[in-house]
Amino acid sequence: MVMSVLRGALKSFSYLLTAFKKPCDNIVFLMYHRVTGDVNLELDLPFELFEKQMAVLSEGYEVISFDVAIEHLQARRIPPSSRPRVVITFDDAYEDFYDKALPVLEKYSLPAALYVPTSFIDNPGEAPVSVLDESSALLKPMSWDMLREVQRNHLITLAAHSHGHQEYSSLSPEAIKADVAISAGRIADELGVSFDHFAYPRGRWNEVAEATVRPFYKTITLVGGAGVSPSDFDPYRIPRVPVIRSDGFFWFSARIRGRLVYEQKILNLVKGILNASRR
Repeated sequence: MVMSVLRGALKSFSYLLTAFKKPCDNIVFLMYHRVTGDVNLELDLPFELFEKQMAVLSEGYEVISFDVAIEHLQARRIPPSSRPRVVITFDDAYEDFYDKALPVLEKYSLPAALYVPTSFIDNPGEAPVSVLDESSALLKPMSWDMLREVQRNHLITLAAHSHGHQEYSSLSPEAIKADVAISAGRIADELGVSFDHFAYPRGRWNEVAEATVRPFYKTITLVGGAGVSPSDFDPYRIPRVPVIRSDGFFWFSARIRGRLVYEQKILNLVKGILNASRR
């Protein structure tokens, strides 16, 4: 309850801080995880809310594929459009992507990218979340058979999300290279391809991790920030905007427009102050 009230206050404060933010012709990369709503995590949206959000994107936005977005940004020019452009991405390859999210994406003909942590697929009991509790048993991955079927779907771009879902900022270059190699090996064995795109587990990275991962992929995505403009595009530092449960429907458009960009920054600051006061 306290966290819910705090989240609401921070959203309002962030919205006010960006009151004079001018709309710009950026491409916004949205980040989803689960869409079932049966686990008490911000990353797990109720299904009805997710479907409503997809309907809004279909009606009022131009949803483009990950690869098309990269082509526009690398060309340093985004073609004119009457609607804001959005890219949909999902992390962790949860089973509900296959049986819940994908049918909705197909219903509205919305392309999306799916980042796959290979160890989770191989070991369904090892959910890629930082805190495990009794509800973690609900966090099931897709199977390789499901991924093979999704691989054939023209709407979906599959991408890498490490093997063990460890925070790369805490690993040595040698450990990172080993993890990347295992991930690539499992993908090649099961899907017969290599992936061009990568997302850091939990969004944790540093310059050492970046230098280690860059040779293996064409793009790397981060967590946080707002839209991406051609003028400051870096294919190895693409920010994604997390869509979370507490956004509900009311805050969804504000999230896309970058009006909630300060929410997580302020929350991290508050948590840091509270942790320091307990020492």
